[in-house]
Amino acid sequence: MFAKDELKLIKIVKDGGEDDNSFDTWALIVTGPLEICILAQQRRDKILWLGDLLAKWSGLTLQDGAGRVYPLFRPL
Repeated sequence: MFAKDELKLIKIVKDGGEDDNSFDTWALIVTGPLEICILAQQRRDKILWLGDLLAKWSGLTLQDGAGRVYPLFRPL
């Protein structure tokens, strides 16, 4: 991994669920000096939970693959 001040981007991307017999899965990508997938093929709520936590810790926003900023995830 890399230092907190080296983080540039935290994003979620869809990484599965394209065929009829599977459910949608998502990955959490952290970008700094390198781009690292830190969690893959998970339910969206799990990815949003961890992405929100990392965004709060780092002071960055959580974005989707198109660069749109996600509102902070709030579980019910």
